[in-house]
Amino acid sequence: MSQMKYDKRADAAGGLILGLLVLWLLFRSLFALPAAVLFIPPFVRCRQGRRQREIIRRRQEEFKNAMSALYSSTASGAPLARALRDTLHEMENSPERFQVLIPEFMRICRELDRNVPMETALLGFAGRSRDEDITQFVKVLTIAVRSGGNLPDIIRRSLDAISLKMDMNSEIETMLAGKRAEFRVMVIVPAGILVYMSMTSPEYMDLLYHSGAGHLVMALAGAVYFGALFLGRKILDIRV
Repeated sequence: MSQMKYDKRADAAGGLILGLLVLWLLFRSLFALPAAVLFIPPFVRCRQGRRQREIIRRRQEEFKNAMSALYSSTASGAPLARALRDTLHEMENSPERFQVLIPEFMRICRELDRNVPMETALLGFAGRSRDEDITQFVKVLTIAVRSGGNLPDIIRRSLDAISLKMDMNSEIETMLAGKRAEFRVMVIVPAGILVYMSMTSPEYMDLLYHSGAGHLVMALAGAVYFGALFLGRKILDIRV
């Protein structure tokens, strides 16, 4: 399945910079800075996960639009193979709306031109997508093709179900938008407090940065902070 291109080196550099900043805020010691490399893997995974979620969101939106075009073509009497080609033609005329699925529909049409069975081509698409909605739709569609079912009606029902699911996710995102903004502020506040205290009361902060007990306290505080950060992200990651 097509994915957005990105630079892994930029993500790794971002994780390293973040690690250096965090360790300097926590310990103010050059000896702690080499541990910044430990921040690279989770930072890279986080960035990749964010991109993957964006790809999934766009793929679902594009698939809904593709199903709408497929329904229009089959409802006008076109067989499924012709409807798939009509859908690809519409997608190619609107490339800004279909950046993820165009290569997949091109592959399906090429396979059909090579006399690959319809069911094989569609199931291959479903397997590459690793998307539950697409997989279920393809299974229902292939059964309808074998049994001679009403394709326009099946596509319309599937389209309605996916649209309902997307609407519910959109409502959830709207409800959580405020909470996510509050969470981002709470993430920044501890670092802001450390910077403020270091600037206004450096002698007080010296107790934390120049003693074994202070380093232990800061290490525990950092562990609690990142644990809360991980938990908060999990709580706010709600999908239907």
